[in-house]
Amino acid sequence: MARSSTTLQPGTFAAAQAAGVAARRRKAEIRAGLRGGTLRLEQLLVPAQRGELTAQAERMQVDQLLRWCPGMGERRIAHALSEMQLQPATRVSDLDPAHRRALVAVANAYQPRET
Repeated sequence: MARSSTTLQPGTFAAAQAAGVAARRRKAEIRAGLRGGTLRLEQLLVPAQRGELTAQAERMQVDQLLRWCPGMGERRIAHALSEMQLQPATRVSDLDPAHRRALVAVANAYQPRET
C-alpha cells in the first residue's frame, strides 16, 4: 500500500509557519516574564482574563512552566509534583482549580525574597 504524503498548499504552509513562530515567541515571553519577575505564575494559572499568554500557558507542560519560575529547581519541582500526584508531562489545561492553586502556592513559597 502506498503511503500518501500530506502536502500543504503554499498558503497553508506559510500560515502554519507563522503560527509556529508566534507560539515560540509567546513561550519566550512567558519564560522571560517568569524569570524576570514581571509575570507571576498565578497570572497564567488563575487568570482574571484570558489572553494570548494564558492560552499558550494552557498548552504547556506543568514542569516546563515551573522550571522557569525563580527558585524552582528539578528537585523542588519533582517533590511538588509527587506531593500533588501529578505527572511532569501533565498539561496545564488538564489541571483542576485545586491543583492550580497548589502550584501557585509552591512557586510563591520559593520566590527569592528582596532584601
